[in-house]
Amino acid sequence: MHAKDAAVPSDRRIRKASRTRAALADAALRLFAEKGYENTSVEDIADVVDVGSRTFFRYFSSKEDVLFADLDTNDLFLEAIRQQPIRMSDLDAVREAYIALLPPPDPAVIERTVLMKKALESSPALQGRNVRLQIEFRDGIASALAARRGLKKPDGQTLMAAAIAQTVMHLTFDHWAALGGRPDIRKELRRFFGMAMHVLDEPRGSSGETRGRSRGAVRKSA
Repeated sequence: MHAKDAAVPSDRRIRKASRTRAALADAALRLFAEKGYENTSVEDIADVVDVGSRTFFRYFSSKEDVLFADLDTNDLFLEAIRQQPIRMSDLDAVREAYIALLPPPDPAVIERTVLMKKALESSPALQGRNVRLQIEFRDGIASALAARRGLKKPDGQTLMAAAIAQTVMHLTFDHWAALGGRPDIRKELRRFFGMAMHVLDEPRGSSGETRGRSRGAVRKSA
């Protein structure tokens, strides 16, 4: 048998495995959103795809992992932050890097994102896991912003900018998901980042002082 002939069954197995994994992830997401995480068993997920529980554990180490297994896009996002022009403020760099990586509007992607939100809301366990991942995500943003400015590690400015940017993105997606994913997410992100900038610029009451000074610590690029 030629090497080319041997590769065909292997390629088919890879494609089949990929489809099975995606089907299990999709089934889990829908069941978590509809029934709740605690009320969904591994057997329930496997039954939807017409496979056994052993097949599920071939692709995922636990029921919880099925929602958090695919985080490869984070690396692309952090690299995109590092590549943003140094003339940009830190918040602008995060916003533009994130928007540039968003996929074109797709009803399937929108539906999946909304279902993910519902699934997370169904379980304190999932929310706790998500909080831990968000902390890692925030720290990754801070490190990427620091690297963009030639720093070996994050300083106070990059940590603050990362925390603000993460909060803005979180609030944007909460708002977007609550509306069923109907608004243009790019426009919403720009609007929410704009609101954050406005808050940072807002006068500080009757003293006449402005938050522009504190904002400078966030927006200053170098």
